Amino acid sequence: MSQFQTIGGQFTLDRTGLFSSTEKYVFPATPGTPDFSAAEQFAAKYEESSFSVDESGCFIVGEFRATDAHGMVQESLDFSMKEDPIQAHPNFGIGQANSIATLYGYNTTTKEFSINVPDSSLLSDIQTSKNQNAGGGDNPMYGVTSFLNVQAIFRRNQTVRDLGEIDKLFDNIGLISDLPGDLLIAVPDLPSRNWLKLAPKITSRCGVFEVSEQWQLSGAGGWNSILYKPQA
Repeated sequence: MSQFQTIGGQFTLDRTGLFSSTEKYVFPATPGTPDFSAAEQFAAKYEESSFSVDESGCFIVGEFRATDAHGMVQESLDFSMKEDPIQAHPNFGIGQANSIATLYGYNTTTKEFSINVPDSSLLSDIQTSKNQNAGGGDNPMYGVTSFLNVQAIFRRNQTVRDLGEIDKLFDNIGLISDLPGDLLIAVPDLPSRNWLKLAPKITSRCGVFEVSEQWQLSGAGGWNSILYKPQA
């Protein structure tokens, strides 16, 4: 028998370009006193390896695992709904004409809406309750304290041999930032909203790097430019 013989293997390539291979070889051994030196020398070019002696004691079985990066990109756009205080609604507008707070009688002291719509002359111009609300009045906003607000996270994942392969990986972190220009996903334009670039997540794995870049969508009106500066 030659120094070693291939007896099997497995290869996988995931959506981020992480290529993984597991190869299995057998090496001749002396029963009772197996010598692992040949198998250990063979393992030098692999990131991980493991050895065992077969039941006969005549062979050493070695499994050798390696990884590589093939530069593929995976993107995801995750939309969800979040419950926010009614005061955060873009049309809430305390003190502003035709705002929710004004038309539906929001009391800034008690922090609640009035039981009835405050100005009956506006009843034909605004939404009113066809049935009595819980307090017996006609104001549909009575008892409302929150609303559902859309939010989203955009992620771009890839596996690379060197972090320098990803353009501007560490640029604009914590800043109001545009999404990359070469997207695979057609991200819809959302009026009055923008994106904040979050810190990337980086994992080192057997000589390659798994990288996840992330951007978070703002609420209505955009990110606060006092707290988060726009990218240069």
